[in-house]
Amino acid sequence: MVGIGSAIVGLMDQEVPGLRDFPRLDGLNVIMPATSGALWCWIRGEDCGDLLHHGRALIKQLRGTFSLTDVTDAFRYGSGLDITGYEDGAENPEGDDAAKVALLAGKADGLNGSSFVALKK
Repeated sequence: MVGIGSAIVGLMDQEVPGLRDFPRLDGLNVIMPATSGALWCWIRGEDCGDLLHHGRALIKQLRGTFSLTDVTDAFRYGSGLDITGYEDGAENPEGDDAAKVALLAGKADGLNGSSFVALKK
């Protein structure tokens, strides 16, 4: 899965309706920085060795055009609960209902079937 940020869209002298950088949030003794990225890639699989090789190949292909700023390795814990027992996403819709809320349709040329994503770490 690949996501492009506003920096790439701007360099291509294009516009994606609704695409914006997430703002920095400041509150009572809390600062939540916003670090936008130009390109986001998610490689998913079951074999960690395969994922490592696919990741290295992707980095090699993008070298010279993009600078790698972060890699986050993840894994599924048990049945999908976090280590406190919380099941994230339990109320997410399934099947056709999931596609209706996750994928854009009828918004603008070239956007049908795409999604916006905000990542937090």
